[in-house]
Amino acid sequence: MKFFKHIFRNFIFFSTIQTFKNYYFYICKLSLYFGTKEPFFCTFLQKALSPFLKECAKFFVNYFGRENPSVHRRGEEDVIQFHDFGIDVQTYAERGKENDFPLLKKCPHCRAKRPLHRHGYYERNALTPHGDYRIWIVRYRCRECLKTVSVLPSFLLPYFQYTLSAIWQVVKEQLGLTEGTNRAPFLPTKDGIIFYVRRFCRNLSSLHSFFARRWRIIGPIVKKEKERASWWIRTLEEHGLYSVIREMWEDGFRHPFAN
Repeated sequence: MKFFKHIFRNFIFFSTIQTFKNYYFYICKLSLYFGTKEPFFCTFLQKALSPFLKECAKFFVNYFGRENPSVHRRGEEDVIQFHDFGIDVQTYAERGKENDFPLLKKCPHCRAKRPLHRHGYYERNALTPHGDYRIWIVRYRCRECLKTVSVLPSFLLPYFQYTLSAIWQVVKEQLGLTEGTNRAPFLPTKDGIIFYVRRFCRNLSSLHSFFARRWRIIGPIVKKEKERASWWIRTLEEHGLYSVIREMWEDGFRHPFAN
C-alpha cells in the first residue's frame, strides 16, 4: 500500500512540474507593447487583451498627442495650398517671415471648421531668369487631425525650383510663341526646357478635362501636339494663368507641369 502511495505522490509531483514547464513555455512578454523583459501574460491573455491595448494606444496618441507635439500619427501628410500674396518673388523674399500670411479657417484633411495654428516655416529655392532667392514657406497644423498644410505663393509650383513665370516663358519660347531671351543669366538648361515642354504636353488631357468641366470649353482636335499646346497656352493666358492653376489644384486636378 505504501508503495502505491509513493508512486502516486511522485506522479503528482512530476505532473505538476511538467504543467508549470508548459505554462512557462506559453508565457508571453509585455515587451511586445512596453519594451519590458518581465513575463506577465500567457498567449491566451495576450490575444484577449490585444484589441484593448490597441485602443489604449489610439487613445493615447489622439488625446495626448494634441498637447504633446512630439507624438505623431502614422501617415501624417502635408497638403499644399496656393495663395496670391499680390507681390513678386523679390518682395516676398525680402519680407521673409513678415509676409502677410493668410488665416486658414478650415482643415483640408478632416474638414474641421476651426482655425489652423501656425506650425513653423521651411526654406526653399525660387529661381527666376534674373536671380535666385531663398524664401520662407509657412506651415499650419490642424488641432483636430494633427496634419499639416503648407501655403505656397501663387508664383511657385510644388516641387519646382523655377518660378511659374520663368517656366512659362521658356515653354513659350520653345514652342515659337515668343522671342528668346538669351541674355538672362539664370535660364534653365536646354534639357530642362525640353523637360518642361514634355510635361506640359503630357498634361494637355488634364487641361481638357478641367476646362470642359469648369467652362464647357473643349480643346482643338488636331494631330500635331505643338498646335494643341500653343492653343492651350493662349487659352490659359486668356483665363488667367495663376488663377486657373490655383483652381485646378483646389479641384483635385494636376497642374500643367505635374508628373
